[in-house]
Amino acid sequence: DISKHRMDTCQSIVQKYWIHPESSGRPTFDEGNNITVQLYLQDGTVFGQQQQKQVQPQLVFDSRVAQEEAKEQQKKLQPRKRMNKSARARQRKRLKQILQSDKPQTDCDENGGLQDHQLYDYVLVDAECSTDGSLKHIFERKKDSASATTCDLSSTPDNAATTTTNTRLTNPDQLADLVDLQKRLIQNGFTLLKPGGTMVYSTCSLSHEQNEAVVSWLLKEHSEKAVLIPIHFPGLNTTKFVVEGSLPGTARFYPHFGSNPKDQTDEQQPRLLLGDGFFVAKIQKRCNVVSLTVEQDN
Repeated sequence: DISKHRMDTCQSIVQKYWIHPESSGRPTFDEGNNITVQLYLQDGTVFGQQQQKQVQPQLVFDSRVAQEEAKEQQKKLQPRKRMNKSARARQRKRLKQILQSDKPQTDCDENGGLQDHQLYDYVLVDAECSTDGSLKHIFERKKDSASATTCDLSSTPDNAATTTTNTRLTNPDQLADLVDLQKRLIQNGFTLLKPGGTMVYSTCSLSHEQNEAVVSWLLKEHSEKAVLIPIHFPGLNTTKFVVEGSLPGTARFYPHFGSNPKDQTDEQQPRLLLGDGFFVAKIQKRCNVVSLTVEQDN
């Protein structure tokens, strides 16, 4: 991710639910150590493209380094809750060593040439979007709009709501720039995918331009390699929360109010909000197919 704030949040989650034995549910550090979690602070549109020497990936977290530090803390009578200056220096040194030692996997591209970037079995492209499906972001925009506008006691709630405008949806130029970014993100994600690998594309938007249109563009650009894998959920046709997208095989999740299970007959009881709105699609990269010509003797 290119956002340091989101990367810090992700690192805290990994530390809590994968590294620390008390909160991760793993009693020892040796359990599950065959999986390495790495976090890079870099633009997702160019991540993994080692040929671009001017763009160096910044490794900010490696679970092996974090486990080493956690083991050291366990040996002490009074372990620290936060890393001190010397511990952070050791971490930066180890991350630099790991980044220099990790060599990109070499593979062949569609034309038989060599690729110099790492390839992955699974890729998740959680793309930047207009966040119009996220209720948290909607409430934040309403709050920012209310604080930036002089309070008018005569205004109604309906009028106040109209001041909340998502310009990434309503401004054609901003929407076009956003869709262009999403295409570059999904394109690079597909490039980093191994033959036979699977990529998931998702947004917290309900905009057709940012969802089905972007996936359709990729399928057209890589018609010989990209295959859409249909997503199925139990009860897909009987719920208002999950519906099939306008591109068959994709899925849309809509915010939906459910009845309070305590008293479904009382209309005055508060309703339960069942999730945010978002979109998801699953794409597989075909393995290379070699066509052979067999000559028969006359």
